[in-house]
Amino acid sequence: MVLAYAAAMGVLRLSTVPLTSGLVAVMFGTGNLGTLFGIVFLSHQVGAFLGVWLGGLAMEQTGSFTPVWLAGIVLAVIAAGGCTGPSSSGQRRASRSQGRRGVEGIKRSELRRA
Repeated sequence: MVLAYAAAMGVLRLSTVPLTSGLVAVMFGTGNLGTLFGIVFLSHQVGAFLGVWLGGLAMEQTGSFTPVWLAGIVLAVIAAGGCTGPSSSGQRRASRSQGRRGVEGIKRSELRRA
């Protein structure tokens, strides 16, 4: 069982990093990709720490993980709403009118600048 867990973690751990860095590159360009992705990764780590720490604190205070689950559900619904809501960025609207451009649509010149 331990070997299966180790194999799964080896294959899956940080598997979203290429996708996340690609999204950062598409949304903000590649000029400051290292800095921007560093900020994304740092905020992810801070969120992971706070989630675990506050979950333990809630468990100690209430004796149940129910508040933690409810908070997670609420945050997930808010995040989903943020992903599907209208865009307030003019740049996003302009890129949508030109057609969606995935990571493979990044110009080679943009990649060379990074």
